[in-house]
Amino acid sequence: MDSNVTGLKLMDIEQKRNVEASVRRIFQHFSKGEFAEGLSQSLELHRKSPGLAISNYCVGHGLASTNKLHEALGFLKTAVELDSRNAEFLVRYGRVLLDVGRIREAEEKLLLAYEINPHMPIGPWTLGVYYASIDRFDRAIGYFQKVLNSQIPEHVRETATFDWLRALIETGQFAEAEASLRKRLTESGNSAPLLYLLGSVSDIGIGSPDFQRLEAELARKDLPLRERSQLMLVKAKTLGQSGARDAEYALIAESKKLGGAKFNVEGFASRVADITSAMSAETLSRLRSKYGGSEFKPIYVVGLPRSGTTLTEKILASHSQVGGAGELALIGGLGRNILAKRPFVEFEAAIGSTPRSTLDEWIAGIEEDMRFLCPGKARIVDKMPHNFLHVGLIKSFFPQAKIIHCFRHPADNCLSGFKAALKDSHSYFDDPEIFVEYFSHYRRLMAHWYGVLPGEIFPLCYEDMVTNPRAVIGKLLSFCGLDWEEACLSPEENTSRIGTASVIQARSPINSNSIGGWKKYGDAFKLVDEAWGGNYRFPPQEGPEAIG
Repeated sequence: MDSNVTGLKLMDIEQKRNVEASVRRIFQHFSKGEFAEGLSQSLELHRKSPGLAISNYCVGHGLASTNKLHEALGFLKTAVELDSRNAEFLVRYGRVLLDVGRIREAEEKLLLAYEINPHMPIGPWTLGVYYASIDRFDRAIGYFQKVLNSQIPEHVRETATFDWLRALIETGQFAEAEASLRKRLTESGNSAPLLYLLGSVSDIGIGSPDFQRLEAELARKDLPLRERSQLMLVKAKTLGQSGARDAEYALIAESKKLGGAKFNVEGFASRVADITSAMSAETLSRLRSKYGGSEFKPIYVVGLPRSGTTLTEKILASHSQVGGAGELALIGGLGRNILAKRPFVEFEAAIGSTPRSTLDEWIAGIEEDMRFLCPGKARIVDKMPHNFLHVGLIKSFFPQAKIIHCFRHPADNCLSGFKAALKDSHSYFDDPEIFVEYFSHYRRLMAHWYGVLPGEIFPLCYEDMVTNPRAVIGKLLSFCGLDWEEACLSPEENTSRIGTASVIQARSPINSNSIGGWKKYGDAFKLVDEAWGGNYRFPPQEGPEAIG
């Protein structure tokens, strides 16, 4: 870290030495992962020298490293204002802007950093991460390649290689990815991440050299838990392909336990109760009347993960007038900004206390970000599945938005999520008993939205869509106000990015291969079928017993 930045030049030699020594100590803590201590010393430095770019940068870096992103922004902004040509400051600021969803500003800062210092590896690497995070893997590839062409430490090269290979896979370049993976496996001392990626693009047969390498990695006592869990999923996939379903299920279950994540069903139930209480039909009518002036017509694809949301976006984005923006956190971010840590039951009051100019700026920013991601497209799709929590927000601020609700047989949905390497926030998939309970609360919330927004949600059943695609897709397009286009029947020919765990499936033609897959696993998912298999379609039947 170069601490010879704005403000230091005006100090006497002793003051300058003290600041530089403090900065060295701070970054020694950061480099060791001692972020709390580094932040504490950064705050002390800032108290003594608030006008220094480096003191603001240290505080911002420390806050961001302890996940206090919104607090970090102010300090990093000040650091950049005081030293506008510091590429490292710009990269850190750009990364935090990205992490809080301010994607247009993030790109501006990251591109400026790269322009100032194109030879600093962290610049193109962060740009690659930026484009990957907004599912523009085609653009990310070039920046990752620039990093790999630089003189960088081997551990950095391993991580950058993984990012580059993942980008190849996300863009459908499976053959090149597999060839590069196999080459890298002969060179790298850390095979686990590479084997995990290889398992996503290639079948690893039992007894094959790849399988033997996989077993050797799993036998390592020093293998990190995350990598062990990922490799167990790869091995489980191999076992399943050989027909050993019981062994596959047991190994997946074991891999999930390694992470230690246990979903808080009670917390989710409480959240659903707050939302349904705060978002009555009358409240929504008032909100739309007062705040629903936007003429923007986005399309939101919602539902449980692994319910067909990615395929639905690919189908829609195959239409000439539609762009797929991927999974965006914009609506959830808007809700957090409005609430400002108040409980959701106070949502209407929180909106009322938000300055109208600020609210209008936030709402306009969502449209600008989506248009930024899909320039020239009349309609833009956000397929963040968990926007099912925010249907009321969407229809309050964007009354002309179209809501597509994807669902499938719950046992197949649970199986698909169970087999995937998802974030801990989706750990309700890890145990069928927990999933049954989660599904009941999810279904209650969706029943609420169908009730207070009659005719404004399109129920899209996965089984119907893949068995009768022409008829169902025709109705889907009509609901969205789009004319029929034959290309929507062949979403696998749409070469756009995917960016989710569904990457391989979504590059296959529409098919019904996964229907009833849960039945191959004996009684493992029978509990889910017995609870909801006969009553999972939407809108739900009348009566609380039909909802859960």
